[in-house]
Amino acid sequence: QNDPQNLRVDATQLLINLLPDNTHAKFWLFAEKTTQLIQSDSIDSEWRKQALLASKSIHSRGIYTHIEEAIQTVMQNGFTGNGNKNLILLTDGMVDISKDIMVSADSRERILTEWIPRLRQQNIKVQTIALSGQADKELLDKLAFDSGGWTETAESAEQLQHLFLKM
Repeated sequence: QNDPQNLRVDATQLLINLLPDNTHAKFWLFAEKTTQLIQSDSIDSEWRKQALLASKSIHSRGIYTHIEEAIQTVMQNGFTGNGNKNLILLTDGMVDISKDIMVSADSRERILTEWIPRLRQQNIKVQTIALSGQADKELLDKLAFDSGGWTETAESAEQLQHLFLKM
């Protein structure tokens, strides 16, 4: 409903093709749980081939959007080395982790008060891309600006291409 164009697949495939050789990247899917889609390795043509194949398994069957768990998982398992660290958050939604809106509100508040300072402390820049106008733009803007990143909304494959080339 929040990503009617199913841009998450296009975005992933576009990013895979645009990442420079000899850099490192991991891709994670998140809904109720966060799972790794693509292992990190030095990016080359073979990695791209495997990553594009893996991207075909991206789906939208998740009920919730657990952004807090995604951030926590990536911070614990996603970054190695001393180079530039960027967390690109493509999301079609907002923090909703439970039918109880207060549980979701608490998670959103923890992102703002606990996770953003941790991201800054570890020099991780968050680049946020909302895949619909229904995403929690206020949260995405705060994540990006407070970590030194940027934020955008893309509602078409053409907009995604422009954003990634800019990045």
